[in-house]
Amino acid sequence: MNKFFINKQSGIKPNGISKWFFWLIGMLALLIGMSSNLSCPISGQAANNLQTYTQPFQNSTTTLSGDAVEANMYFIKMDYWQVKKVTINLNFQISQLANRETSDITLSLNGTKFYSFRPKKETGLQTRAIEVPLRLIQGENQLKISGQILNKKGQQSSQLVQTPANWLTIYNGANANFEYRLQPPTTAIKSFYAHFSGTDTIANANSVITLPHQASNAELSAGMYALTGEARTITTENTQIPVTTADTAVAKQADYQLVIATYQHLPKVFQQQLDRQRLREHAVIKTYTHDGKHYLIVSAFNTKLLQKASRFIANQELMQETVADTKYISNSTQTFTSELQYGGKKQLTTSDDYLTGAKHQSSTYFVSLPVDRTNADGSKIRIHFRYAKNLDFKRSLVTVYVNDSALGSKRLTAARANNDELTVSLPKGKALGHSFTIRVAFDLEMSGAAQSDNAQTPWALIKADSEATIKSKPVAALLFTNYPYLFLKNATFNHIAVVRPRTLTSDDFQTLTNIFNLIGTYAQSNTGNIQFYTHQPRDCLKTKNSGII
Repeated sequence: MNKFFINKQSGIKPNGISKWFFWLIGMLALLIGMSSNLSCPISGQAANNLQTYTQPFQNSTTTLSGDAVEANMYFIKMDYWQVKKVTINLNFQISQLANRETSDITLSLNGTKFYSFRPKKETGLQTRAIEVPLRLIQGENQLKISGQILNKKGQQSSQLVQTPANWLTIYNGANANFEYRLQPPTTAIKSFYAHFSGTDTIANANSVITLPHQASNAELSAGMYALTGEARTITTENTQIPVTTADTAVAKQADYQLVIATYQHLPKVFQQQLDRQRLREHAVIKTYTHDGKHYLIVSAFNTKLLQKASRFIANQELMQETVADTKYISNSTQTFTSELQYGGKKQLTTSDDYLTGAKHQSSTYFVSLPVDRTNADGSKIRIHFRYAKNLDFKRSLVTVYVNDSALGSKRLTAARANNDELTVSLPKGKALGHSFTIRVAFDLEMSGAAQSDNAQTPWALIKADSEATIKSKPVAALLFTNYPYLFLKNATFNHIAVVRPRTLTSDDFQTLTNIFNLIGTYAQSNTGNIQFYTHQPRDCLKTKNSGII
């Protein structure tokens, strides 16, 4: 209580009242003005329940050369968002020699152009905030940044010379900022799973997996199966789902909790939600909401059934299909994801890629091998494509690059315009690691002195049956840069044995969180085994990979 007006024996004079009144009004207005100018955090909640979330693009700093340049970026929207506004924030720089009156940059989303602008008359780093029409937003979104960076004024001559000085650099840190309202989860398991796995939920430390305070070896294994299954769906860097106990601060503040324990180790409030009779021969997965907190209870009397239920949690397809609020798991329930045996062939694109416009046009594809393998000699890339017939075929060609190193080129011809292909071999003896990029670039030169003013021609189309045949071999070097390949085989757990302390501390749970979030990032299947030991096992380490915490 403010006691300023108390104990004033003679009161306050009228002129004093008026002065204090206007002073208070002024201070109130000042505070209101200051609060309206406060910037919002990256992810948070406003007084009107409007959420904000900034999703960084997974792009490194990239320099694009040529008078026509193009780059692709990707971002996602959660299904439970009622989106009110989306803003694209770009950091870029263009050549100091570029003409600002003729150079331009265009943005398109999911194939639809929606914004074009000219760079400012500046030579350094530039930023641009661009609002996206909501009608273009989908669940998975492809943002294409294209432009022409010209060093001359657009006058009579249409044959502008392409030089190394025609460049656009897009810096990392570009992002999509969402303003939205949350749709609360329903009682369906799939609804809880969507919120629990959501990028904003994880970024806000709102998702946790809780285990009993002194979890048994079987409960720890069950927790790691669930954690790795969740970790492989995380799309943002430097974020993870913690494994902890219910009495920690991180668990108490989380709105979405995956509770894994045998029935006898469950808190009574969760035991009361379960049917003991059904648990005699089943494990259970059940949603439960209390005091604004949302729980998914995973429990069983039998530890093998508990681990089987955790493998169900680690199967994204099964979780997304479960509309009931309760799922019982028996010994016959199919929970494994399909075995991912690497067959050596990678389809570059699931649909035909259409490139339009004159001169240099390209499309980039990302190829990844299992983390425990690298490329071997004899690997090839086959590109199947079509293109327009109104080209200058003396100057038009296609080139295939791997990690920006040219592998081979081919001149385009009128005779093969409707059905052409190019096969190139990867360099012998050159290790590319377990991931690399393939870029297919067309130089579509127009015939005649004048260029077409139709942006849809010329064109080229990369067929969906284009593929990379990548022969592979096991990674042999015991290097930290190859971690965690030793713990994985064919993208699943390679008989992982963990020797644990008898008494688990908060540091131990943090260690498990770090290790299995990383392993889960690379594991694409839930079929392998993770087993915990409270003592140094004698014989099993001959056939298993160990991690001692």
